[in-house]
Amino acid sequence: MKNSQAVLLSIKEKQIQYRSYTFTEAVLHWHTFYEFEIYLEGDGELKVNGRSYKIEPGTVSFMRTTDFQEINLRKKAKIRLVQISPELMPEELRAYFTSYSGDFVKTLNREDFDRIMRILDILEAELNIDPRDKFTFKSIEHISFSLLSVLLRCFDLENEAGGVSVNKTIYPILSYINEHFRENITVEDIAAKFFLNSNYFCSLFRKETGSKCGDYIRNLRMNHAVRLVTLTKLSITDISGESGYNSISSFLRDFKKHFGVSPTKMRKDNPQKKDM
Repeated sequence: MKNSQAVLLSIKEKQIQYRSYTFTEAVLHWHTFYEFEIYLEGDGELKVNGRSYKIEPGTVSFMRTTDFQEINLRKKAKIRLVQISPELMPEELRAYFTSYSGDFVKTLNREDFDRIMRILDILEAELNIDPRDKFTFKSIEHISFSLLSVLLRCFDLENEAGGVSVNKTIYPILSYINEHFRENITVEDIAAKFFLNSNYFCSLFRKETGSKCGDYIRNLRMNHAVRLVTLTKLSITDISGESGYNSISSFLRDFKKHFGVSPTKMRKDNPQKKDM
């Protein structure tokens, strides 16, 4: 990385960072925050969750806490990037992003590209205000929400089949699970966090999502684990811990039940270039 300029704004857990820089590659990685990128220059391949996309000027990507990303370039890329902590995003926006089953990668048309660039110009100007006054943080929050709202419209998410649950009680619950499934959380822990009776919570979750909460968490963990198994060099024990398990035997049992093979067998049957 070079020509990097980073501006960070942080208030308690809420953080937003803006950067503009040039780079040549990015090895396989994932985040505990949300990351928005727009390519101004570049030619190459962006891999998200094992799926390949062409990088060209105007390509935009949005990485969630459950996404894996790898970048391979034929020539240097210039991007503008915004990193946003989960605590900064409104629950409804987080619910839209986490409920979408596809990848957020697209080459924008000129109108959408220009609109996003204008928002980024305003965001950069606000982040560079010195000294910052009491209205700066609220201004930056609203600009960030505008950016994310435009991104959602670019993917026409409101018209996606399935949509987001109409019961807003579930928004923060889904967001919390998607951001913390790699920790040793239980259904009881989640119900208690949201001050809900366990039985009511389980009934609400199944009604609004169509699946049991335990199954939802297990699916997130398995999807994360299989990417680590097939795309990285991490040991199976480390993958178990990274996927939210504190028992290797429980991890192996769930993996075999979910995929029909052990993680060791899957790795052997799927040899790939592994960067980690």
